[in-house]
Amino acid sequence: MNLKFNDFDIVAGLLSRDTKICNDIIEYLYFSEKKKIYILVKKNNGTLADAEDLFQNVVLDFVESVWSLKFKLLENTKISTYLFTVAYNQWKKHLNREGKKMKWEAGFSEMYFSEQESSPIDLVVEKEELLNYSEIFNSLGEICRQILNAFYNEKMSINEITLAFDFANENATKVRKFRCMKNLSTLINKQK
Repeated sequence: MNLKFNDFDIVAGLLSRDTKICNDIIEYLYFSEKKKIYILVKKNNGTLADAEDLFQNVVLDFVESVWSLKFKLLENTKISTYLFTVAYNQWKKHLNREGKKMKWEAGFSEMYFSEQESSPIDLVVEKEELLNYSEIFNSLGEICRQILNAFYNEKMSINEITLAFDFANENATKVRKFRCMKNLSTLINKQK
């Protein structure tokens, strides 16, 4: 990576909302900061995919907080420290949720699924839920449906999706996929 930005340049560049500058800054952040966060996740029971998702969330949250003027660059603050701290806190919350979820699922499965077969009513409910999620998925935009289908169903890599959809680079593809997942999550939560 040839580009180098100081913290002031990063904030000023993002605030400009110039697409090229913002893409360059995001690429710079990926290049300069992701290794620390990957190490954090890997040392704390995470996978490479977990680290990638976490890093995308942290960078996207950072960009959105700069754009919404919630992030203020103070004299003693470093963006790298800020990103790492946000990643650490988010990963800690994730581990807490997963621990509670795993305990709940274990208890739930022991209580309800100890050698029981699904009743006809359960099968109908499952089918209705599947149809409901299918409708929600189909309400996404065409590009989002294609990206998510390519990644999750066709098991295409980010690089393959970048080439297939003619995106600028892999980071742009990751951000696009993240936004699509966020839109899908919002749609699902509205249905609940």
